[in-house]
Amino acid sequence: MTAASEAPGHFDTLSKDEEAKLKEIWMHMLRFWGTPVTVSEQRPAAQSRSSTKASLNGSLSEDKPKKKKFGFLRKGKKSHSSHSEEQELALTTTRTRESIESGYTHKMIHESLKDLQPDDIYKNFWEFLRTDTPDNLMLRFLRARKWDTDKTMAMFSSTLHWRAKESNVDQLLWEGDLKPFQEDANSGFILQLKLSKAYFRGVDREGRPIVVIRPRLHHANEQTEKDLERYTLLVIEICRLVLQEPVDSASIIFDMSGFSLANMEYAPVKFMVGVFEAHYPESLGRLFIHKAPWVFPPIWNIIKNWLDPVVASKIHFTKNLKDLEKHIENKWIPKDIDGGDQFQPTWIEPNPEDDKLMLDTETRDKIKKEREELVQQFIDATVRWIESTNDEENNKWREEKRKLGKALAANYIRLDPYIRSKNNFDRMGLWRMLPWQSTKINTHTEVFKCPSTARMEISRVIRQFQDPSLKATDVLSEVDHLPIREQGLSSNDLVILIGVLTDASSALTSGQRSRIIRSFLYFKGQVPKECVYMICSSLGNSITSKKKISHGVQSALLTWLIAVYAFIEPEVIDRIYGLLFNYLEYSYIRPQVAHLLFLATKRHHVTEVRINRLLKLHQKSSSEHIIALALSYREYKYQDILDTFPRVKSSVFRHPDEMYLNELIKLRGGDSSAVKQELMYMDQFSTQLKRRKQQSAFNRINYRPSTSTMCLQNVTNTAEFVQCLDTLELSKDWGLVLGDSSNFSLILLALRHDPHELQGLNNWIAVLLRDFLFTPRSQQRTLLENLQRYVLFTGEVPSAVLEFLLNNEDVSSLIKEHGSFIWSFFETLGSSNMNDLESLVDKYNKSCFNWEISCICEYLESLARLLRRAFEIGDQVSRFSAILHSVIRSIPKILQVTQYSGVVGLSVIGFIRFFQTVKNKDTLRVEDIVLPQSIIYTLLFMDNPVIFSEVCSHLNFCKSILKDAEPSVEVTALTNLHNSYVVDICNLTWRNKAFELGKNSQTACGLSLAFTSSFANNFPLFDSHSNFRSLFNLHHAPAFASITARILRQIEDNEPECETRHEGPLTATSVVELLESEDSKWLTTDYESLRVDILKELGKLGYVGLADLLFSHLKSLVDKR
Repeated sequence: MTAASEAPGHFDTLSKDEEAKLKEIWMHMLRFWGTPVTVSEQRPAAQSRSSTKASLNGSLSEDKPKKKKFGFLRKGKKSHSSHSEEQELALTTTRTRESIESGYTHKMIHESLKDLQPDDIYKNFWEFLRTDTPDNLMLRFLRARKWDTDKTMAMFSSTLHWRAKESNVDQLLWEGDLKPFQEDANSGFILQLKLSKAYFRGVDREGRPIVVIRPRLHHANEQTEKDLERYTLLVIEICRLVLQEPVDSASIIFDMSGFSLANMEYAPVKFMVGVFEAHYPESLGRLFIHKAPWVFPPIWNIIKNWLDPVVASKIHFTKNLKDLEKHIENKWIPKDIDGGDQFQPTWIEPNPEDDKLMLDTETRDKIKKEREELVQQFIDATVRWIESTNDEENNKWREEKRKLGKALAANYIRLDPYIRSKNNFDRMGLWRMLPWQSTKINTHTEVFKCPSTARMEISRVIRQFQDPSLKATDVLSEVDHLPIREQGLSSNDLVILIGVLTDASSALTSGQRSRIIRSFLYFKGQVPKECVYMICSSLGNSITSKKKISHGVQSALLTWLIAVYAFIEPEVIDRIYGLLFNYLEYSYIRPQVAHLLFLATKRHHVTEVRINRLLKLHQKSSSEHIIALALSYREYKYQDILDTFPRVKSSVFRHPDEMYLNELIKLRGGDSSAVKQELMYMDQFSTQLKRRKQQSAFNRINYRPSTSTMCLQNVTNTAEFVQCLDTLELSKDWGLVLGDSSNFSLILLALRHDPHELQGLNNWIAVLLRDFLFTPRSQQRTLLENLQRYVLFTGEVPSAVLEFLLNNEDVSSLIKEHGSFIWSFFETLGSSNMNDLESLVDKYNKSCFNWEISCICEYLESLARLLRRAFEIGDQVSRFSAILHSVIRSIPKILQVTQYSGVVGLSVIGFIRFFQTVKNKDTLRVEDIVLPQSIIYTLLFMDNPVIFSEVCSHLNFCKSILKDAEPSVEVTALTNLHNSYVVDICNLTWRNKAFELGKNSQTACGLSLAFTSSFANNFPLFDSHSNFRSLFNLHHAPAFASITARILRQIEDNEPECETRHEGPLTATSVVELLESEDSKWLTTDYESLRVDILKELGKLGYVGLADLLFSHLKSLVDKR
């Protein structure tokens, strides 16, 4: 790799002429700032240059009196009141136009600087540096203007003025995203950061940092032009922070995969091009436009006219991974474009804790003072370099300038965390993404002092365990230095670590694995189910075909599961209970397995088979853990197990490491409700064990239930339930009633239908739902599962649940987390809950635009099931019809806000199809089934063949309903509208009359002939056979073009005499040309017959709706089916 600084035109490779040009630029700037500079062969004695603290306003002429001396730099303000005051680099002066011109003649100040204020330009120049050196910054502008000093000064002064007075770019960088986020978390600027439209990752083969830009995430209506300009400037300024000699330019990857015209907006592109060329010259290394789609060339023809030829020469179009790998190693190419880099940019909310260093004004002022001294020394060295009269002196001060320039860059790196608020790039671990920035890592980011960045750093190191090129032992040494106990592991990090621990092929020794378990498994949130499953699958003895981890590590992992049981979702252990029970056969892990089973056991786990196996295990090898587990079983089936047992230690099932547990609680901020419940359960069991008396035998005894009043918890089967139905007592604990997995309690509750019991249960549910959003997710799910079972058995939704659904403001989160339960309650509502149902639908219709796509699809599916059942029953049809119309009115906006997602489009089609599934067609009204134009045409132009065909299918269904409807003015109007839809589809797909406005057309698809003619004149046609009105038929339209082309290939393949392929979309002219050609043998059919054959094949492929519509409505096709 050739260092950038070794390239021509850089400070270490300047020719004599180039060095003279640089001196000239510096002389203009220094004189403008009031620093005396002479270019005579010998420096005048009157101009003492022992220190730059000498007079700034000294005259070049000895006969002019000297001005009063003053220091170069004022002291920085020590207040911490605002970003604008606290983050200035304290490089302010008292230079004014009058003070400068009193020392120099007007001609000595360059023309480009005459309208500017020296104080502003001086301050902005030294702030502009960042990690750049002053000479390198000047040389960027000189190279960009081909070493023309006048043009360079014009460009440089324009940039400094733009930074000082127009862009406010320094303030933008310094305030980060905390302040904008606090002001408006949903602003367009914050949205850019949340979407990560641009991010930094890795380097190219020349060592330049890479910026990945993803245009597919951009949509013009989501932010203002100002928001986008702010984001663009922030990305550029952040990029400048990571540029440091010898690397002084960056490479950009425009990932064009998934790009469409909907993502194109010219204004921000023009802004970015203009800013780069005018104010950030020589900063672009290479720009890769990767996988540009077919719609991009016309766009590029416009953009390239805005580009400087030098910039245009740095742009490369890459079509595939191989092209990109010529310039970038595979490990730094994002996985989105088939590369090996698994990194995915994420949005991490700003935290004031990240900017704690900015409150340390003492350290900040100390570093600022050092910077002031370095600036003074650099200016002094620059003056001496300009005034040098021989090569030896010139080289001496040139080397001094080089050292001071690097010192200034290093000084800014130290100063940065004290003056600049963090942004999302920092929190994503920007500095760790650049492998050659290792020096900058330790001095600049102070990673572990920033919680968000520390978490990103932990994730980065943990992910290295998945890199086959790295040794696990080397990664482990790096893990030792991570603040895991303070920050905790994320769920993904925990899964990776457990995967390494359970991987028998890993190079880690048993001791190293045990150390990881003891020292590094500190995490927040719940234990992912993948961790539990991986540990369970790693248990057992090694066999020839599959190696297992050591017995000691197996035991340690199970002990860890016991220690964190309070943070495991109950259903996870429930699913593998049987597997765990089988592991009791292994004596070396029997204590841990028995402990886990003890914690997880519920009524449905206790079966006669398992009781017998416990007895056999006890007889085979007496174990106090087996006895204690059997005792816990007795709580559910005491008739099958002896009342007393041999004495066992009361501490047999105690928590293995309460100190570790307390650290986990502290890491979570003190939330320990689940832990307290678990420890209480163990303490109660320990108390029971203390009361037991020793008995020598461990045998089964027969037990017959009493014929007196019986507790429902003792019922074990349906026959017993029916036999004792009259004597059963319902538990007073409503939690036990709802949580009864045997369902006997709910059946008994439904059979009794006691108003007092139902009201009591409803009140209890209301209390639980009041704090629903503040309870752990596992408890939320358990409650909803129990309520779902209640609704299933009783057929009623409790009023407390309805009130909760109607009054909950955070609908989006509730639907996202528990949508399946919400929809089950929703669908249970019927005509008896009409008011509540209407209110819910109205609420969801207004809020669904902010939901995730999957939630919107589930909502539409649920509505379809609800309405189908309602129309089949036929009760209160008019009110259900009003609900239907309210949903239909919201569908166009749903499609719009989801960017016309194909998934949502298919869900809309699924919703519409419910009409056809209603068995009682008499309940369907004409005004319900004929959909508005906004839905029909939006679906037709979504370029999805399935959606298009299903719309046709719906229109075919509407035809049969309209035909049987009683004549009326409304029916006639709806029939005309329906017919207009059909005519438009026939014109689009078959007649080559797209957008033709018929005499009685009522649709928005019809456009005037004048408009379509003028539009057609400028429309880029595919070939000479196409015209504007034919571009939407079956052979041209994006929805069907590829399918019909494939069918045509099959027809050609099936014709033995055919030796020629038809190229491009099928047209009447192209068919005639092939048939009349003497040089090619093609099909023997004509154009119309061929189109009919293709349409028939479309019907066979499943696009029945389209085929039916055309065959049944076009006279030319009626007899050809």
